[in-house]
Amino acid sequence: MKFKIGEIYKDRIGREYRFIAHVPEARESSQLVFLGFETSDIKRRYPCGSRFADRENYYDILPPVVEVEDE
Repeated sequence: MKFKIGEIYKDRIGREYRFIAHVPEARESSQLVFLGFETSDIKRRYPCGSRFADRENYYDILPPVVEVEDE
């Protein structure tokens, strides 16, 4: 999984969230659970961090960018 429990991630507009749980038994749109810092509310997301399955949204929580080093 791209997300790590306890780590902080941002959505597309820069709001921060702490990843608090992965629940693979839940329906797909609720498998990732985040706590929003700004509003202290709980956000549920698809396994990729998106808010909706079929379109990009400002509130998609983005996984970390993996930097690849050139050899």
